[in-house]
Amino acid sequence: MKILFVFLFSFTLFAQVSKPAKMYDHTTILENYFRPLRNYVVKLKQLYPYNEFENEMVFYNESNLYSHFQIQLISINEKQYELIFFSENQNIDIIEFTFNNEITLTLKKLLDLSFVRQLENDEYTIAINSRVSTFKSEIIGQSRMTQYVLGANGTTAYLEELNTLNYYESTLFYRCPNCGGEILRAQFTAQTEMYYRGLDQIRVNDTDFFNRANRFYLSGILRGMSQLISSRTNNHIWPEVQ
Repeated sequence: MKILFVFLFSFTLFAQVSKPAKMYDHTTILENYFRPLRNYVVKLKQLYPYNEFENEMVFYNESNLYSHFQIQLISINEKQYELIFFSENQNIDIIEFTFNNEITLTLKKLLDLSFVRQLENDEYTIAINSRVSTFKSEIIGQSRMTQYVLGANGTTAYLEELNTLNYYESTLFYRCPNCGGEILRAQFTAQTEMYYRGLDQIRVNDTDFFNRANRFYLSGILRGMSQLISSRTNNHIWPEVQ
């Protein structure tokens, strides 16, 4: 199975390099990754009685397994936070956030996804313990390397982004036992945009590029939160929303 693709992002600092709005950067990937959680909480608030505090939400139901379900954000310090999910039956899931710079993270900012834009110029690590998954994003000079460990089976995706004043290049590739090593890459200047795929870096048009990215590769990174929610609700650990 060959699964590699490229995403693109735009920094305000380099606004003169025009890039298609449908491309993705590391922050847009995070927004899409956590969007199912945001949608899940919206549905919970529609279906169950709840109490909401500054960094905690408690939902109540009539399940014979548990009577309440809590979502809580705990600040370890101004660079480290834990998002904790737990219910009366003591099932616990934890997502850990570690930032290079100090950040004011609240449960509201996390669930409405507004915190993501604070990370455009920051380094961070996000560890989803129950999924054995980790997102780690580092800045090296004018480049950013984001590593996505997608579970315990050895699949890892790498997104490398290079920004200069008049140039942007984005490359994403996977490393796993069944990957073929193909690379999807995009290059942009103020005047041109170019797309490439495969080991031989064949130039393709934007339609081919985006079809491949959206059909085969984006879901590999983004489906983790949806799968976590589905597994927990199907096993009656988290409240159902259907």
